[in-house]
Amino acid sequence: IRRRGNAGPDYYKKPYKVKFPKKVQLLGPKGATAKKWALQSNGRDKLLFRNSLAGRVSRLCKMPFTPGSSFVDFFLNGNYQGNYEITDIVDIRKRRVDIEEMDTAITDPLTDISGGYLLEVDGYDDDWATYIKSPIFNNHIRIHSPEPEVINAQQIDYIYNHITRFEETLDKGEWPDPERRWKNYVDSATIMGWYLTNEICANTDIFW
Repeated sequence: IRRRGNAGPDYYKKPYKVKFPKKVQLLGPKGATAKKWALQSNGRDKLLFRNSLAGRVSRLCKMPFTPGSSFVDFFLNGNYQGNYEITDIVDIRKRRVDIEEMDTAITDPLTDISGGYLLEVDGYDDDWATYIKSPIFNNHIRIHSPEPEVINAQQIDYIYNHITRFEETLDKGEWPDPERRWKNYVDSATIMGWYLTNEICANTDIFW
């Protein structure tokens, strides 16, 4: 168990990341089976349920993955820490972000590098992480997977160019050429659901 988060560890009520020795299924038979889980403190939320409510909005928007959660009373070394929320970690696995994981370094230039990739719009800038800056809307994007020790320059260029083409078409509006329309670069339903969820819930972490 360790503390987790960026601003969270400064709260009086600390958030944690827990890693079990074996994979466990903490959120029922429909949830993920994994070693790593988050204990969300909801440390700045007097109501304690805003993160859970955001998850509800995400599910109403039919997002392919919304982290599962359950409220718990948390004791650490026999001392009561308060009401917490056990939640999924955002990682690549079944019943979480269920995409193809590219977890091996690619050396053959002919290898298909079209995915999958796990990206995050991120306001922080960790020295050990991999980031790109999108050219049109200046989004600071972290590449979570492949991890820094696995990803190569060709893959980073692929991600950057894909996001660049998407932003160019979104900025220009509908191009006459059907191959240059923004819906060719993203799934329109999920990106609208993603945007609406974050807008409705006023998620400052997205709108840096």
